[in-house]
Amino acid sequence: MYQIDNLDREIIRYLQADGRASNVDIARALGVAEATVRKRLERLVDEGIISFSACVQPERLGLGTHTILLIKAEVGQVERVGRALAAMPEVRCVHFLTGEYDILAEVLLANTAALSRFLTEKITLIPGISRVSTSHVLETFKEPHQWTLPEAAPPRILVVDDDPDFVEIVRQVLKAERMDVVSAATAEDALARARAMKPDLVIMDVMMKGVLDGVDATRDLRQVPEIADVPILMITSIPTSEHAALFPTGEDLPIDQLLSKPVSPQRLVDEVRRLLKRR
Repeated sequence: MYQIDNLDREIIRYLQADGRASNVDIARALGVAEATVRKRLERLVDEGIISFSACVQPERLGLGTHTILLIKAEVGQVERVGRALAAMPEVRCVHFLTGEYDILAEVLLANTAALSRFLTEKITLIPGISRVSTSHVLETFKEPHQWTLPEAAPPRILVVDDDPDFVEIVRQVLKAERMDVVSAATAEDALARARAMKPDLVIMDVMMKGVLDGVDATRDLRQVPEIADVPILMITSIPTSEHAALFPTGEDLPIDQLLSKPVSPQRLVDEVRRLLKRR
């Protein structure tokens, strides 16, 4: 399944505000290349995430009677009733429900006299309906086309390091990038926090209480099925320390990336974003 990112969201929001906007208009507003917008739109359409259509304002066409039908169908007749309703031009949408009623349908008509005829001359003729309840819509506060994508939950980052200054720097850098940061100071605490929060990425130190605590912690994390695939970014000074000979490499080190301390804020952000995107 295609996962949309922040740029996709901004493009969708822009089009919801102005469906006639050109790719050039969107690109200029969002500060990206027109080709980028074009490719993103092609992908969003191909994936079935968005489609383009005209939104009709029924009341402007004299269809001021907006009615909700709640329908109880006979056993085994829900799909048949639903499809019969969907085929009627007066019906704007049909939903299959849980609960007391089986189907909800929205009907648009000119007046109550037209509604009365619709109920008696059309609805009563659909086989399989056992009960119908009607409600008039007096005012609409939000139409479906006015719905916008909710903000994506920020990535959750677990920082495992016993240096509070380093943890705070990482927290501030990633907070500026709209990421949530939780910290742990020991390997044991790291495993407990990871199980509880199921992070999107772990930033791991090596030397904490023990020289190779971080290495042991990464191996423990990889043994927990629900978090085994979480990317691990190891940031450590051990390769340049007196303990360098003890530090494992290759397949003995179950991580996704290794950086040496000190690391610049930009490099940190770049690596975090790369690993999050790869996941």
